[in-house]
Order: sequence, then C-alpha cells, then structure tokens
Amino acid sequence: MTFIDTIINELRDTGIKRYGLINKEGRYFENNLSLSAKKILLKMILENKDIPVNSYIKRKLGNSDQNLYIYKIAFNGFLICTSSSDKMIILDLFVRIAQKFGYLLYKYFKSQESDIVSQKTSVPIQEISKLPPQKTTVSPQINDEFRINQPITAIIISKNNDFVPEPVAWIPNSINEKEIIRIATKGLVLILGATDKIKECYSLIHFLNRKQIGLIYLFEIPNRGKPASATLTILFNENIKKIIFANIEETEAEIKNYLYKNRINFNFTNENLESLQNKIISILNKPSIKAEKVNQIQKKDSRLDLKDAMMKEIRKIKKPVTIGKKIEKPKSKLESEMVKAIKKVKNEV
Repeated sequence: MTFIDTIINELRDTGIKRYGLINKEGRYFENNLSLSAKKILLKMILENKDIPVNSYIKRKLGNSDQNLYIYKIAFNGFLICTSSSDKMIILDLFVRIAQKFGYLLYKYFKSQESDIVSQKTSVPIQEISKLPPQKTTVSPQINDEFRINQPITAIIISKNNDFVPEPVAWIPNSINEKEIIRIATKGLVLILGATDKIKECYSLIHFLNRKQIGLIYLFEIPNRGKPASATLTILFNENIKKIIFANIEETEAEIKNYLYKNRINFNFTNENLESLQNKIISILNKPSIKAEKVNQIQKKDSRLDLKDAMMKEIRKIKKPVTIGKKIEKPKSKLESEMVKAIKKVKNEV
C-alpha cells in the first residue's frame, strides 16, 4: 500500500466521502470528484495557488450541511474534501496528514511536472490534420535558469579569496557563472562588512531584482593552516518569506549540521547540496502541531453560490408599471418635470 492509499484511508475513516489531490497548476491526481465539481474547483485552485502552505479555504455548499475544504498541503499541491463534520476535526486531520506525508506529497507532485509539460505540448492524433503547417524554430538555451517556481530557487557555496568569491558548489547546475559570483559577492560584502573576525552568523536579505529572499550564512573553513571565510547562500521564493521567518531556527540548525559534516574535508558537492535542499524544504513544508494555527484564507465565493448570486441580481431588477394591458416604463425625474412644464404652458395659453 502506497502513502497515497494511506491518506485516502485516513480521509475515509473520518467520514469523508468526496476528496481529491490536485497540484497548483490544476492537474488532478487521486480523486473521486464529479466532472462538474472538478471544473469549478479548478478555477478556485488557479486563483488561489499561491496561498501559504498550511492554509485553507472553506465554503458552504448551498443549503446542504456539507462544507468544502481546500487545504494547501504542500508548496505545490492541495488536498480537497467535502464534509459535514466539525471544522476542528477536519483541520486536525489535515495537520496529521501534512506532518506525516506533506514532504512526500511535495516530491510526488514535483515528480509529475515533466509529465504535465509533455501533456501541454502534445496534440491528439485526430486533430493534427486540422492544424496549419508551422515553421520549425530553435529556441536559444537559457543558462541563467533558477528554479523560480520552487520554494528554494538556488543554493551557492563560495569561499572568500582576498574578498573575491570563488564558487565551490551550487544548484541548480544551469545557473550562469556570472550570476553566481554576483550573488556570492553581495553576501560577502553584507556579512564581512559587519565584523573583522570570522564568526558564524547569518543574514536575511532581499534580492529585489529577482523577487527572492536570500539567507546568507558565514562560516569558517581551513585554508593552508589559516582560517578562511566562506558563505552558503540559499535563495528562497519571496512568496514564502513568512514561512522562512517562522522556521528560521530549525533551518539554521540544519545548515549547521550540514557544515559540521562537510567542511572539515571541504566536501561540498552539488549532490549533498541537493540533500540539504530537500531537508530544508521538508522543514518549511511542515505545518504547526496545533490545528488552531492553520490559517484560513478569507476569499469571496466564486461559483459555488451561483444560484444565490443570480437571485440577488434578479431582485434588483425593478418591475415595470402595468396600466391595463399596456406596459410603460417608469418615467425619470427629468421626464416628469418636462411633462409638468408643458402642461403649465398649455394652461397659461
């Protein structure tokens, strides 16, 4: 039995009959939702795909006792369900599932991204004949490629060589080397400018041009018998800055653990940076232990209360004035004043 099966069983054990897993780009995975429900929910997901992790949207379903819950269980995915149970029972269930499987779901959604791209670019066989002929073009390769849709967009380790950063390891591999040096230089200037001695510390700065938050950690490395300085820079998507601040102590502890294992032999590689990245994402993706701290996102209903919205609009329409079998539009104030003026002139004549 997979962890997805375990999640579904936990939902069913709580009395939840309708459920679904969907990534932030709108692709459904395990679910038993109707086609019409999927179409309505898809619009809501795309409108709210950037809400924080461990947040939810609640909607009452018409006149029934059922409520719809859309829970951001991972940076890149949602858990959807309908239930008539008490809200705190549902939120407690969400937190338990997220603590046990949130990071696994993050990796699961991420592993499907390549399939999503291929689906968007594929064309059904029966439709090919209807398409006009297209010219073949070659797109230029982009070297400066950050993981802009991920919580961590890049990690860079560089050592200080006479106040000139020397990159040692970085992820993703596709980042332009000039950009690596530019980012590492900013980190050295900010931290080394504050102290003459090498003291382990970190600083959080804004990379405004990239809309990213940088955590820059200064540490000491052996260098021909003398201590030298180095920096570890982690670039985060600025959309999760509140989550970064809330988990900064645990993130710092994970960085220290990573440096303790690797800096003695200067064993910094792209592979163990990937491992560090996964551990930090796991920390950031973990919800609060208490269900009361799950953040509710207040959003206006979109299409779920369509009937009520239409009835309100109908009530706003004024009924026409009926005289016998003729229907006359109510006169405006200006028209009434003009009629009075004309009658007055006729009487005077």
